[in-house]
Amino acid sequence: MDKAMQRRHKIRDKSFFFVWMACLLFTLFFIGYFFFLRTSEVDVTQHVVLEYSGESGSASVEVRSEEISVNQRLQDFYDSLEFTVTPSEGLSNGDEITITADYDSDLAQQYHLEPINLTRTVKVEGLPNRYGSISDIPQELLDGLSKHADAYLDMSAILDNDFTDFYSMDDVKLENTETVYQAFMKSKTSENSDRLIVIYRLQASGQVNRSDEQEELQEERSSIYYMVVFPSINDSGVIPDASAYGEKVLLSSEPDEKALDQALKTYLENKGRGGYQIEAITSREEAAAEDEAASDDQQEKQADQAENE
Repeated sequence: MDKAMQRRHKIRDKSFFFVWMACLLFTLFFIGYFFFLRTSEVDVTQHVVLEYSGESGSASVEVRSEEISVNQRLQDFYDSLEFTVTPSEGLSNGDEITITADYDSDLAQQYHLEPINLTRTVKVEGLPNRYGSISDIPQELLDGLSKHADAYLDMSAILDNDFTDFYSMDDVKLENTETVYQAFMKSKTSENSDRLIVIYRLQASGQVNRSDEQEELQEERSSIYYMVVFPSINDSGVIPDASAYGEKVLLSSEPDEKALDQALKTYLENKGRGGYQIEAITSREEAAAEDEAASDDQQEKQADQAENE
């Protein structure tokens, strides 16, 4: 009886062992198939990121993937992807662009990956639009223009580099800063961006040498015109400080106050080589005063005509 019991225990233990081994082998096979043999679909354009630059009508785009995986083999495959976009330049809102992915076929085969959605069509949207004219620019944006221009001015650099009348720059002092002209430069082509302009009259005092033969210094004042340019003005509602630049305005002669606006407008037209329409910026108060003056002139003309009749 004892031997029979022992025989049955041995048979039972062997049965458990074989069942356990079968389960282990099945588990290993399942893991091996799931992670190493099974072919998995990979959507290669699902998480692409489009980076636009420029404005509607002249924008360009670049594409990259932000796909990240904890699976190192899958991440290696993602890192091998290359993308092309057509068209990629001269884009406007509403255009359709096609994204095409190129992948390493050997790597995909090695890792049992099946790339899908190799092309994807996307509609361009969200690009900033250009303003049609100065009347389309929000007054709040124009009201803040001077603050942006003032923040850009580097007076120490301007005094050192742009005031050329003084004998020595050691004792040059800034006496007065005055904004004399503001304008919107509307480009006539899509190749150049629209821009806002602020022109200053800067006055400084310093020593001037009045003799060609010896040092004969005399303190005098000198004035220059200096402009700050803000390119890429559009309905994004932002004045781009990062792309601003400044330069000295070189007029052929010093105009009187009445002719100053026209002289500066002509300078900007020549500077832009006729490629821009120049529109002067006026404040609400100035615009109202101009409208009132125009209305008074019209009434006077009508009164004169009535008297002549």
